[in-house]
Amino acid sequence: MMNIRIKDILYRLKIILICWKYGISKFKINDDLSISVEGDVRLYGCGLYKIPLTFRYVSGSFYCSQNKLTTLDGCPTSVGVDFHCHNNRLTSLNGCPITVGGNFLCHYNPLGSPNGLLGSGLSGCPETIGGEFYCNNCNLWNFDGLPEFFEQKIDILDNPLGEVYDLFNRDPRCIYWMMEYDVIRGSDIIRDRLEEVFYTLELDIPKNIDFKNYNLIF
Repeated sequence: MMNIRIKDILYRLKIILICWKYGISKFKINDDLSISVEGDVRLYGCGLYKIPLTFRYVSGSFYCSQNKLTTLDGCPTSVGVDFHCHNNRLTSLNGCPITVGGNFLCHYNPLGSPNGLLGSGLSGCPETIGGEFYCNNCNLWNFDGLPEFFEQKIDILDNPLGEVYDLFNRDPRCIYWMMEYDVIRGSDIIRDRLEEVFYTLELDIPKNIDFKNYNLIF
């Protein structure tokens, strides 16, 4: 029993030292040894391969961008303002917050692949985002992983998926129906299913549809 208590004290001391190292001053150590923070957490550009602590709640913004992260394990489950994990080596968003009060930025990560073997795309992304979703330059091929009724601004420029989104003038209403009708299958797009999305949204179907990254299957 005494050994367990000593280990707990030593671990709490380790948490305090790590918080001091990264300038985290207003924090609370929870019973499960995760920490909750009042204000921002700034871990960007630190050369990190993993998050050094286990966070639960951060009232401000959480910055872990411009590192060498391959996982978001340890990130808070809830962030009051913005969450920044861009410019890392992430192939998955698993471990990111469930709720983000402001913007969610995960651009410049190798998240996607046409067959899902090299990256899991947007799976694991937050359930609630209060601001905008930035995921440009992530090699995304489909919308899989977004919340079911996602209808807010999303930046998917410089992804293969961008040329499909542009067909609908970047109207986020198309996202649900693209997934519902199973329009995109790997690097193939099923034309009659794509047209069904246009019909559902009462939009005109473009006369000439030609994709650079996808095969249009008739």
